Amino acid sequence: MNLRTLFGIIIKVFGFFIIKDILATLPYLITPIMSLAGSEEKFDSGTLIVTLLILALYFAIAYALIFKTESMLNLLKLEPELSDEYLTFDVSAVNILTIALIILAGYLLIEEIPDFCNYLFSYYEQSQLRFQATKPPISKLMISGIKIVIAFLIIGERKKIIQLIQKDEPAHEEEPAQEEA
Repeated sequence: MNLRTLFGIIIKVFGFFIIKDILATLPYLITPIMSLAGSEEKFDSGTLIVTLLILALYFAIAYALIFKTESMLNLLKLEPELSDEYLTFDVSAVNILTIALIILAGYLLIEEIPDFCNYLFSYYEQSQLRFQATKPPISKLMISGIKIVIAFLIIGERKKIIQLIQKDEPAHEEEPAQEEA
């Protein structure tokens, strides 16, 4: 593996973290969009439009980092000498990306499982009140549950995710054969 390939893998890992942030943000957008669609009152759509534009920018950055890695490396203007130097450790790009996806999903699970339990307990407590006029809100519980499902999907479908990312990769040069003395 040469240094240029290693930098490409690092760029893809940054793209994964941006995707994680995007996926963590999406459930928070679903609730306002559904409430706006059901309401007949006039609403300020400026905030929603700005939020969607920022989210689209994040998608564009993540797409560039993950699927246009060679263009990003060229944009960084890495020296041509870096392509000639090889690193001497036996870890493939697929293994590094697999580890990155597992760490990413694990981080999401560690972050969300306590929140989910907290929201579930609060929902249960509020639903047990006898004189409550309305049902307790379930949106936070659903959002946390969606994040947990996304994390499990990342773990379960990591091979397909890596195949999707690797299919547009140009074939990299193999390490030169070592000379026998």
